[in-house]
Amino acid sequence: MGLYSRAVMAACAAAAVLVAVPAGYAHAASTGTGRPEHASAAVRGTSARSAEPTSTSSPLQAALLTAKTTGHTVPVPADTTQTSTTVALPDGQLETTTYVLPVRIKRNGSWVPVNATLHRVTGGYAPAVVPSGLVLSAGGGGPLAELTTSSGGRLAFTSPYRLPAPSVSGATATYANVLPGTDLEVTADTQGGFSETLVTRHAAASATARKQFALRELRLTARAAGLTVKTDATGNLTAVSSRGAAAFIEPPAQASAVGGQVTAQAVVNPASSGTA
Repeated sequence: MGLYSRAVMAACAAAAVLVAVPAGYAHAASTGTGRPEHASAAVRGTSARSAEPTSTSSPLQAALLTAKTTGHTVPVPADTTQTSTTVALPDGQLETTTYVLPVRIKRNGSWVPVNATLHRVTGGYAPAVVPSGLVLSAGGGGPLAELTTSSGGRLAFTSPYRLPAPSVSGATATYANVLPGTDLEVTADTQGGFSETLVTRHAAASATARKQFALRELRLTARAAGLTVKTDATGNLTAVSSRGAAAFIEPPAQASAVGGQVTAQAVVNPASSGTA
């Protein structure tokens, strides 16, 4: 089982990409081309409802009165969620903007914008503020990436390469020379997922990469703890909790070739509720 790609590399310069995006929001990570993409917090829509101000006895009423008297929109923090923002309008209505994916996380009673910047933690590197747990390897023979649920379920992906200590910049950890002349770049996203890219720099490395594609299919081995992994007839992998709730879903990988570059992609979707 595991994230993998089936691709034949026909050119000397090549890159292979493997994407694991948390979004129990599979629809949000699709571009309509059939290829998975990084999850983005696109706006789902807006809605408005009437709420005539009467007094300042509540934060909502205070926001409505302020909006009416100043002629400007006023945020209503009590109605803020991970995926929505509500403001009071000068005409006495409330407007709610809903996002497809979480755009903020509550930390110590305050909302903090999602942020995929990696920082050192016990056991590796983790994105700063994301809705789903993710730790990337600090090097060695352990998992390349480990995703977790809020109830403690874990799904770890191990690379076929022994990993050196990475250099880290922003949301990307680069593992140099996992193959001769070939670097492995792993980038976290704002939902707690990650993408994996093999970058080759010369013909000899590219030949090695082609052999890896043909013989090993750039496979990541998946192992679960506190979850049961199942695969259906069409190749969809699902990790479920003891209650039967889906924690992570992995559709079959897909590959495409453009010029001298081969791109192989797959998606892992942590459950949107985070409670599996």
